[in-house]
Amino acid sequence: LLDNVFVATNARLNLGGPNLRALYMESSASGFASIVGWGGDLYFNGTAQHPMTIMGWDRTTNTPAPDANGGRSYIRDVGGKMQLTDVRVSALGFWSGRTGGVARTGSTSKPSTGGATGSTFTDETYGAFVTRGRNVTFHDDLFEFNELDGLHIHRNNTGTTVTDSSAVRN
Repeated sequence: LLDNVFVATNARLNLGGPNLRALYMESSASGFASIVGWGGDLYFNGTAQHPMTIMGWDRTTNTPAPDANGGRSYIRDVGGKMQLTDVRVSALGFWSGRTGGVARTGSTSKPSTGGATGSTFTDETYGAFVTRGRNVTFHDDLFEFNELDGLHIHRNNTGTTVTDSSAVRN
């Protein structure tokens, strides 16, 4: 992914499946790509046998994107639903929770929803970040080797649940 993707209110982005098992998001000194839902819904889907990979990628070095403090690819949903199922996310995020990797940030008028199942979040700033969420659910997920927190449940969340998941070496 070379360019930013914006998913507006009432729109839905659904990525994954047998024809899209990996998404490499441009992240280099010349800039980075982001996926942002603003009232829209984001779905990323793999299977247990064939997880989908989402990775920040530096095409100039052909390596996972390092966090060089100048910005790096991220995924964020504001006031919509974001669901990850059997996804391996890595090398995303910088600076704050909103741009820290995979973030759900509700608005004052609409909470974020969704969650993750069977997914891993590694080598990010924050593995997953939730603020102003409602009934966000994480099940059977792994949060590992993230710079700050593996899973950061910030403020103004209600009904958030985490089951059968691990946060290690963050």
